[in-house]
Amino acid sequence: MSDIVLLGDELHAVGLHLAGVATRCPSAATAAQEFAQAVATAQLVLLDRSVAALMPEGALQRAQRAMAPLVLVLPDLAAPAPDGAFVRQMRAVLGIEA
Repeated sequence: MSDIVLLGDELHAVGLHLAGVATRCPSAATAAQEFAQAVATAQLVLLDRSVAALMPEGALQRAQRAMAPLVLVLPDLAAPAPDGAFVRQMRAVLGIEA
């Protein structure tokens, strides 16, 4: 069991793996199963946008509403854009509310 699990592409996985995060790069066929396993075992589940798009209808939203584990979709590294909701959520999780 890992406290933090990333389901994403290799670009996201490389850096987070070096930081000790359990990383998985699921295929389209295994993404939903990997997500279910991560939600059942981790305290924080991170998904990149490509994996989030593979989730069955409503699965991601239900997991995010459950609040345990915390499930976050990471900003896109290839075309970064400000994501105010992500920043606010991370600040709240870290206790750095501004």
